[in-house]
Amino acid sequence: MVGINYSVSVVNTSELPAYKSDWKINTAQWMATGGSDQSELQYITSLGLKPIIDIEMQIWVGGQIQDPISDYASYLKGLYAAGWRYVSSEGGRPGDANYMKSLGLNYVNYNCDQCGLWSAGLHNEAGTVLNFWEAYYPNEVQYMLQGAASGKPNGVLAGAWANNGGDNDILTNSINGSAPSYKSIMDSLVAAGHQVTDFGVWGGDASSRSENDVLGFTNIVQSLQKNGYPANGQPGPTPAP
Repeated sequence: MVGINYSVSVVNTSELPAYKSDWKINTAQWMATGGSDQSELQYITSLGLKPIIDIEMQIWVGGQIQDPISDYASYLKGLYAAGWRYVSSEGGRPGDANYMKSLGLNYVNYNCDQCGLWSAGLHNEAGTVLNFWEAYYPNEVQYMLQGAASGKPNGVLAGAWANNGGDNDILTNSINGSAPSYKSIMDSLVAAGHQVTDFGVWGGDASSRSENDVLGFTNIVQSLQKNGYPANGQPGPTPAP
């Protein structure tokens, strides 16, 4: 059996997905708590989720900001003081993950692999604790397998939106029984000897529990669990013959 953690939440002030059987925390509920870094952390924690805060727009902005990470020391220290221990980004500069580790923060690298943002090497740094591979496009699978060879724990990060213009083919395949799918990606990672620890659904402002359920994620996770990917390492239901 392969243990997969579904109770992970990658969040920021405008997007608040939650990876659990009920999938999406309504952003309006969080905003009602005050919308601060500290209230956000408390809200996510109260739901039994592992809180990870997305800091891309503060430190990277898709590669537009090249300032030294030390310029953001006060912001990062503020997150730590508020109780955050896990931060994430879709890119960064060489050394960013290690610097954040020196401040007590664990870096989670989530990546649009075909964008090439991983070229900075953050997926390999000592400060990186998890590579969360975004799974939207079929041609990304080859890059996931390449990046997973870093030896770091790996997760598969789905997108909580329907296929619109071809940008969520993996979701469509997972529903239709085609490949590549979330299961086939996990199977490939495991077959290559790479550790897979997490499955998440990245949402957005418009996402809600009911919308993510309609998209099929509840059924997808139940299927993953029946096929050897139980939640939190616990044995899942025995697959039918």
